[in-house]
Amino acid sequence: MNLSNHCLIAMPAMQDAYFSKAVVYLLQHDSEGAFGLIINKPLATDLADLVQAQDDSSLDTKVFEGQQAVFGGPVNKEHGFVLHTAPFTWAHCLKNNHFAVTTSGDILEAICQRFGPENYLVSLGYSGWGPGQLEQEIKQNSWLTVEADRELLFGTDPYDKYELAIKKLGINPEMFTGEPGRA
Repeated sequence: MNLSNHCLIAMPAMQDAYFSKAVVYLLQHDSEGAFGLIINKPLATDLADLVQAQDDSSLDTKVFEGQQAVFGGPVNKEHGFVLHTAPFTWAHCLKNNHFAVTTSGDILEAICQRFGPENYLVSLGYSGWGPGQLEQEIKQNSWLTVEADRELLFGTDPYDKYELAIKKLGINPEMFTGEPGRA
């Protein structure tokens, strides 16, 4: 099972503080583990302020005003990760056939100069699983999975992504419960 380019949807019973009601985009999933970003937990800080505080140059961060970064996960919470569409030419870019995650500041500079990727999401931290760990969590009914698309990743308000991901599975979010059913 390879879940690269899929989203994990936390089951309602998940009580973990980081992953409760989370939607996690999995950029990479293979025999060595999984790497992804939570895409639906906005941080309180305005993205323009965050980029200005992290960058030592004089970038014009107006392009980021009104946007929020998201909490990408509990690993390396102080580091920025940019989930984005093509082009995939930035330094420190990890990509699959659909999207990429870049960790270098040159992508932020390109976005500020308006020649960066069309779609992007900035996160602090990432989510990671060791070999077999995610598969075990899925077997324990901690996660549902749905194929990722641009609408879910970039075209939806972060607060609406959990409900949209559930709907993409054909499930009525009002009926989504952590309680086991009986037939």
